[in-house]
This record gives sequence, structure tokens and C-alpha cells, in this order.
Amino acid sequence: MTRDESLKAVSDAIASARSITELLEVITEKARELVGAHQATTSVVFGGNWAKAVHAVSLSDKYSAWRAYDERPDGSGIYRLVYQLSLPMRLTQAELQAHSAWRGFGAAAGRHPPMRGWLAVPLRGRGGQNIGLIQLSDKYEGEFSQEDETLLVELERLASVTLENLRRSAREQRRRDAVAPPRPRRGEEAAMETRTPYSINLEPRYAPLELIDFQALVDACKDAWYNQTLCRVNDCVVRLGVLEGEFHWHKHDKEDEFFYVIDGHFEIDLEGRTVELRPRQGFTVPKAVIHRTRAPERTVVLMIAGASVVPTGD
Repeated sequence: MTRDESLKAVSDAIASARSITELLEVITEKARELVGAHQATTSVVFGGNWAKAVHAVSLSDKYSAWRAYDERPDGSGIYRLVYQLSLPMRLTQAELQAHSAWRGFGAAAGRHPPMRGWLAVPLRGRGGQNIGLIQLSDKYEGEFSQEDETLLVELERLASVTLENLRRSAREQRRRDAVAPPRPRRGEEAAMETRTPYSINLEPRYAPLELIDFQALVDACKDAWYNQTLCRVNDCVVRLGVLEGEFHWHKHDKEDEFFYVIDGHFEIDLEGRTVELRPRQGFTVPKAVIHRTRAPERTVVLMIAGASVVPTGD
């Protein structure tokens, strides 16, 4: 099979993936087969948070003894350079071990499969943003070459297209699943419509010139949906949310509301669409716009609104 025929077969396999997890498995296996290496791993790191990254590993029979190895990359190894700089890296084993960023295998030393040479390329998402990487080690014969690097970059390009298609489909599905704002049934209290118990604290916790320790509040929080007013700034208040679950549909008639994600994954349902926020992303909901906030996982959010805004809505 020629190189073009191999890439066509790989392209078809990648395009047939129906989930991000399945896609990573296909990318990893095909990268190892296409270049001819004993080890391959692919990582996708949404929002730059390695603790929540998704990984896939493929090992040849040479490394069958390590197939149960499940240590997850934490973003501290030399591979972080590929992720941060968004540039391929290709090193022999001697060059790898001599590199200033080489840290061995850290806490996993003794359990990690041995490496022999290394080739890695960044995995890019929408707009060319780096969202992960593909890594190979221990080529079947000789060292990794420029041709191998070019081949892996081409595979990454094919994978990126499918990855963005899958992410787009997932976003569209969430929008379709977002139900219309519920009409309260006669005689029912709004609290009966909620799915998550709320802890909402309207009184500012800190005065001017007083240090605000965000992390201490986050660490101490035991509530599923915690909304604490931190302080007042002119005619506005700053609030901290430590959230997991779902809020009810509501609106604020006279004030806008700003959300900024510090950690986690935050979703804002609007009529007809859903806005997803990752760490270091923000969004303003204009006044009178009905919306519902959700946190699929424990999420830390900073909120700014007029002092008259009641979080539960008007």
C-alpha cells in the first residue's frame, strides 16, 4: 500500500469515529501503524486543564507488559513544550535525555514503559488553537525522520477536522436538548421546580480594604450550588459561585449579569442555544433575557451584577 493509500484508509477510519473517545483511540492506533512505532499516545486537553484531559494509548506486543499502565500525563513532562509552543518535536533518545526539559518519568519512574526516541506533534482545534498532542516512541527501525514528522502532521490535520466536527455536533445536540423555559404550575413554589438545592448568600462577606481569599471559600464549600456575595463595588456586587448541577430558568428585568469561569465547565442555556464556558472565558447575559445556568462538574465562577439583582430572578 502506498503512502497516499495508507492516508486515505486512515482518513476513512478517522471520519467514521462517533465520539471523541473513539476518535482518540483511532488516531493513536493509526499513528503508531502509519509511522511504524511501538508506542503511541494522544491527549486532548480542553481549557488547558490536564487534570481533566482525555487520553488514548496504543502499545505493540513488545510492550504488552505495560498495557495495564494507567498513569495519566499531568502536563509537567517535556511534552508540555509541544502543547505550549504548538510546534512539533523530534528527538533521538540521547537528545531526549539531554534536553533541559526532560524530567524522566517523575513519580511514575519504574512503572512507565521505557522510551527510545520521541516524536510529537500538536493537535489543533478551532482557529488553530492547540488542544492536545500526538506522541510516538520507539520506531520499529532507526530514528524518527522528517518524513515521519510530516506524515504525523498530516494525520493530525485529518484528525483535527473530525475532532471539530464531533465537538460541533455535541454542541448542537446540547442546544436541541435544551428545553423551553418551564411554565410554573399554578400554586407551586419556584423552589419545587429546582433540581439542585441552593445556598444563596446575598449579604456581602467582605468590606473594602479587606483581603478576599477565593481558594479558602472554594475549599470550605460543601454545598452543591453555592452563591456567595463577596463585596460591593459602586452599584454592583461581585459574587462567587461554587456550582455543580442545574439552576432554574429565570431572568433579571433591569440588570445585565456577567459570568467568568475560574475552574470547571459552565453552561448557559438561552432560548434556542447554549453557551459553553471553560476556564478564563466569560459571558454577559443582557437584562430581560431568560436563561438557565448549569455546571456538569464542580465549577468555580465569578459573577458581577447590579446590587439589586437577586440570583433567583425577577
